[in-house]
Amino acid sequence: MRYISARSWGYGARFGTIRTVRQAELAEAKWARGALVFTFVPDVQTFLQTVVAVDPVFCVVPPCSAYSHLAAAIWANDVPTLSVDEPWCLSDETMALADFDNEMLVLAESEAEAHELTGRARVDDPTPGGDTSSAMQILVEPSSARDVYDPLNASDGLSVIRAEQLFLDTTLVNEPFITALRARQLGVTTYVRFFDPDQSIASPLQRGPFPQPALGHRGIRILEVNRSWLDRFKMGLESLALDPVVAVVPMATAPRELDRFRQHLGPRWTRVGVTVETPAAAVRIADMLGIAEFVQIGLNDLTQYTMAWDRDIPNAERLPPNHLAQPVADLITSVAAACAAAKIPYTLGLDLKPNPALATQLMTLGVASISCARSLVGPWRRALATCSA
Repeated sequence: MRYISARSWGYGARFGTIRTVRQAELAEAKWARGALVFTFVPDVQTFLQTVVAVDPVFCVVPPCSAYSHLAAAIWANDVPTLSVDEPWCLSDETMALADFDNEMLVLAESEAEAHELTGRARVDDPTPGGDTSSAMQILVEPSSARDVYDPLNASDGLSVIRAEQLFLDTTLVNEPFITALRARQLGVTTYVRFFDPDQSIASPLQRGPFPQPALGHRGIRILEVNRSWLDRFKMGLESLALDPVVAVVPMATAPRELDRFRQHLGPRWTRVGVTVETPAAAVRIADMLGIAEFVQIGLNDLTQYTMAWDRDIPNAERLPPNHLAQPVADLITSVAAACAAAKIPYTLGLDLKPNPALATQLMTLGVASISCARSLVGPWRRALATCSA
């Protein structure tokens, strides 16, 4: 057998026959269900469209940052995936085992080895079992109606909902998602984040009508070049027919931006929150809490802007996959302390793979709430329970 070390986005072990995806052949390729190997780093749209078409047993991609948009999409859509250094060297029709727990891709070199690997394949249930109580709250970041209905027995509720997922354009809304929200909402506050378009978003309807450089016109800044996004957001809130609602402002860096946004929303929606995704927002958080009624710390963006490194490019030193970089941890500590002192609810958005060491670090930082994809709720329960034991 041939063993290849890998980065893991999944649990258990799965066995399949390798089917390669080459970018030049993407439009014409036909695949049978198996282990889908991307020989190039796909953007989020390409990855999800291909996965939906093929329904693979598992996927393999080139080196990918744990903080990347692709990694976030993998967790949010619950697609078991490994990252290896040279996936283009893998041959079609090879039988392979993805061992997610041991972070390894195992290739069979004979029929006997392939038969042996099938006996090792297993799919672990990510839901928690036994006593997994902890002092830390775990919220789900819903991306579909399924996420609204499914996780509430395991999680502590719903976190921020992206406007891009609810309001596709000025005339089209995500009716199943909104119906699910109405069915579960009994006076519970719904947090809806204002549009934050960037190059990673799958649908062209969800992108801004202008180039998106590394920082670009994101979040609150898109109103500086295109005010129609505000009208779209207000129409979307109206279509929700939910109350109470907190409008969460992404990429704000100063209290005046929150205040201005609240005034633009008008008397119908007066409650606002903020996402802390830049060092500027983190160091000014105490001033923002005079306006904001909710805070979500966006770990991936906060890390890339603090460490001055693109979140989509792997770098284990600046973007550590198994713990938080110390400068980022220091900022999170100060934000968590300020929110606790002001009695403002907050949560840390977290797409990293749960592990006891990271759970311990979060607890030492004073983090009282995390939010994550539905697929990570069970693993986080187990990691926190191990940490607390």
